[in-house]
Amino acid sequence: MSGYIGAIPTPQATQSRDVYTATSNQTTFTTQGYTPDLVSVYLNGVHLARADYTATNGSDVVLASGATLQATGDTAAGDDAAIGYTAAEGIIITGQGTTNDVTIKNDADADVIEIPTGTTSVTMTGSLKPLTYQETYVANSTGSTTTLDLATGTSFSVTLSENTTFAFSNPPTSGTAYSFTLFITQPSSAKTIAWPSSVDWAGGSAPDAPGNSEVNGYGFFTRDGGTTYYGFLGGAALG
Repeated sequence: MSGYIGAIPTPQATQSRDVYTATSNQTTFTTQGYTPDLVSVYLNGVHLARADYTATNGSDVVLASGATLQATGDTAAGDDAAIGYTAAEGIIITGQGTTNDVTIKNDADADVIEIPTGTTSVTMTGSLKPLTYQETYVANSTGSTTTLDLATGTSFSVTLSENTTFAFSNPPTSGTAYSFTLFITQPSSAKTIAWPSSVDWAGGSAPDAPGNSEVNGYGFFTRDGGTTYYGFLGGAALG
């Protein structure tokens, strides 16, 4: 019977590292060689998931989509994924996906912030806790028809100069709740106002217009893309 006395041999491995500066939208990188399934790929310092690249032939690593780092310049509209920098704009992130252009995830791989493809909207899946909350204010001029563009703000004001009919344009799509306020100033010679038929007023009828040289505040709410606006008088004779 034979035996062995001593430390148990420990398997050894050698790790090599290849570093590349990618050309615009480069996807294929030829390495020194590797063992499939024992490869870690980093792009701009971010560890890529296996679904983001292919490394099976022991030589090439192929990214699922080209990526560039524009370290001292702006990104371009056609970039699938790019990071850039300018002195005026700072760090710039550009993406081009079928669902979102930019997606920011947490360490559990859950979406936190999304910018839907081709839009300037931002979707947050978690809560938002700002230090202060501010709204965009728009002062509208009046005509026989006064249109409030709801894509431009949430607080509106109008000083009447003639009889007018209000119209509301560009509300968010159905399923998104949206509310806005409107302050109307009446001149010393009273003008008449008419409202869109889509407004469902509290109590079943539209409130009175402001009195001469007075200000009234109105609130409106919709969640069905503007099919119905729930309206109410917030305050009368405010000024």
